[in-house]
Amino acid sequence: MNPNISLSEQMKQSVLDALLPRPRNIVAGPEDMLIGAEARISLPHNANEGVRFAAQRLVELVEDEFQIILQVESRSLPSEHMLVIEASSASGCDINGGPSAQSLADEEYTIEINAQHAVLCAASHRGILWASMTLRQLLVRHGGA
Repeated sequence: MNPNISLSEQMKQSVLDALLPRPRNIVAGPEDMLIGAEARISLPHNANEGVRFAAQRLVELVEDEFQIILQVESRSLPSEHMLVIEASSASGCDINGGPSAQSLADEEYTIEINAQHAVLCAASHRGILWASMTLRQLLVRHGGA
């Protein structure tokens, strides 16, 4: 049986309240993104060492805690400081028109999550690392267990 992880309804507020560093703005949507054995991380072809490190660190943390191995792939993305986590290989997310790193300061980031994917965008590799660590904090075992 594949474990799935998601942000369950009963856990949303306590998880959001515990995020460190505390985000300036949080909007909790109605959908959870389930991450299972088919999940993958996409990073841009031109990703620098810092972005690659952030992706690998997220892979390690998810595997250690949830026993889910996220596959990492390189593909064409609109920003060099972006990671896309897709719930399955079939989700084929279109992230064009998504968040833009142009208006962000050096270590700032955005995370947009829906049922199919999470898009992490930042102005620098440090921002992507902080976004990855924040995303990790948002993951809980399905059902809150």
